Amino acid sequence: MKIHFQSISKVQKILIGTILGLALILGYFIHGFYGNNVNKDFELYIRTGAEYSEVLDSLQKNHVIDNIGNFDLVSKILKYKKLIKPGHYKITKNMSIMTLVKKLRAGNQDPITIRFESKRTLDDLLKNITLNLEINDLQLKDAVLNPEFLNKNQLTPETVISIFIPNTYQVYWNIKPEKLLDFFLDEHKRFFSKHQKQLEILGMTPIQISILASIIEAETYRDAEKKRISGVYHNRLKQNMRLQADPTVIFAIGDFTKTRVLKSDLQIDSPYNTYKIKGLPIGPINAPGIASLEAALYPENHNFIFFCAKPDFSGFHDFSADYQDHLKQAKAYQQALDRLNLKSN
Repeated sequence: MKIHFQSISKVQKILIGTILGLALILGYFIHGFYGNNVNKDFELYIRTGAEYSEVLDSLQKNHVIDNIGNFDLVSKILKYKKLIKPGHYKITKNMSIMTLVKKLRAGNQDPITIRFESKRTLDDLLKNITLNLEINDLQLKDAVLNPEFLNKNQLTPETVISIFIPNTYQVYWNIKPEKLLDFFLDEHKRFFSKHQKQLEILGMTPIQISILASIIEAETYRDAEKKRISGVYHNRLKQNMRLQADPTVIFAIGDFTKTRVLKSDLQIDSPYNTYKIKGLPIGPINAPGIASLEAALYPENHNFIFFCAKPDFSGFHDFSADYQDHLKQAKAYQQALDRLNLKSN
């Protein structure tokens, strides 16, 4: 239907023009608020205590939004400026301004993936865990070694490393230290609850398994041999023998660059030196991975008491039930070291 302006009054013309103008303005704002205004996929990190200006600056610097003025206006309308919530937010291309502001205002953050592997010390482990988190390793360490936390969970500074099972996890970027510890405790309980019957068969606690697993972890990187090595240590424990595990001596010395244990090293007085103490040391000597934990839980059934690295330096071992056989294997390995001008004792 055509409107003939000749047949309408001046007032009507003004009214129609105003309505059309308002419609254009409304359309502009609807498009600005609900249209596809995000230029690219982006991961926004908002630190704890951040102000609105920091959020705006991050979006502007990284050219995330086509019209930053629209974002500012919607933020004002939804009162987001006073409701900044820290966290990690995934912003997707073609997301509308309204959807984005509502997501940020509600604090609907996206978890991040953290992955850590076995580490020899608690300090190194905590650095690895917090590498991509808002909290740092010192903050997490304060929480880990808090006497109240340790007592509540029947842990000690020596055994607390056992609650961290190397794996891939999803957590919130700005998670607080205490919440992160609760998360790892739950994961630890979940893992061992699956093996409760086996723990009862062995007559061992999760911490004892973690300690044994840490020795296995340090003995070999060959997963195929872990259950066999575990069988050796279980056999020694059953026979009330000393474990005589070289990695525990290295841990007691604290020199992780040491590749061979000397006879003089075996004399060190330490609750970790399994050449002097009977049974397990007072805590894990690293954070053992799942393969080592499962090896400690399900040892291979055999009568081996001794093992020695193969002279081909393949990372595999020779096993024996007889001490004289073990001496022959050890001699072959020492001769291989001699050929390389390395000393074993």
